[in-house]
Amino acid sequence: TGATWRTLAPRLLRPDALFSLGAAASFGFTDVLVQHWARGFGIPAFVALMFGLVALVSLVVVVPMEGLRALRPSGKSAAPLLAGSAVLGVQALGMALALSLHESATAVNIVYSSRAVWSVVLAWALARVLGAEETHDSRAVLGRRLAGSLLLFAAVVAVLL
Repeated sequence: TGATWRTLAPRLLRPDALFSLGAAASFGFTDVLVQHWARGFGIPAFVALMFGLVALVSLVVVVPMEGLRALRPSGKSAAPLLAGSAVLGVQALGMALALSLHESATAVNIVYSSRAVWSVVLAWALARVLGAEETHDSRAVLGRRLAGSLLLFAAVVAVLL
């Protein structure tokens, strides 16, 4: 189903939307810092330190909220958790290396903004395998999502060029 302004406005103030906005701002700030600091620090050392600090911050946030049991996933959740963590780690490593080596946050983010399109296409393609909600969405809804993601990608390219 599609959203209307009446249904969308309250959703923009939900914690997930606010955390997403904060993550996006943090992402941009990080891009600029990585671009400027990684080479001077040494790319391998910077990447190792970055991942180590992410692990430490994750522990500082997750353990007080969920306790140590959060670090011991149940049998059914262990494999998907490890797979998802590995994919997220590869994504973060790819961005850190791209920003470190290319030193152009703008150019790297133009290419990275294609993730909006990738997300829609992969969510649709893998929906049945993953048991995602997209299996219940109509082709019209999926078409609007794809059109929106393509517009978003085009807008980022247009603004940043």
